[in-house]
Amino acid sequence: PYEESIYAVDDSTAVVELKRFHSDWWLGLGVFATALHMARETVEAGPEEWENIVGTGPFYITENVHGSHLGFARNPDYWRTTIINGVEYDLPFIDELIMPFIPDESTRMAALRTGVLDACLTVDATPAASLEMTAPSGIKGLYRKAGH
Repeated sequence: PYEESIYAVDDSTAVVELKRFHSDWWLGLGVFATALHMARETVEAGPEEWENIVGTGPFYITENVHGSHLGFARNPDYWRTTIINGVEYDLPFIDELIMPFIPDESTRMAALRTGVLDACLTVDATPAASLEMTAPSGIKGLYRKAGH
């Protein structure tokens, strides 16, 4: 929704012009399943259906329950590894991931505080300050988004 136009300058350069400033627009380049680009197989199968998404990430989508959650499973063919104490391990370490949709901010923050949620993609500045004061010691890595 932020892209005004996307065009190729040459074989290895693309230009993305935005309708308005958005600090996270680049996430659409491949961070989420809603990437701006799609594999040929996805286009051919029908990109409107989540079951047709093709990628090389650490997880693949197992279910999409509208208004409730997304389910993910570990991609057994994921290419990345990590070394811990000299031993190489396949990533990711998590076999299953559930991403609930919690539109109400106070409910989302309560879920973080009580450990119902392990992570949250976005936390606005005011609840972030509250989390820092009231959250259990297990919550780490608060990152404040730049304004839009």
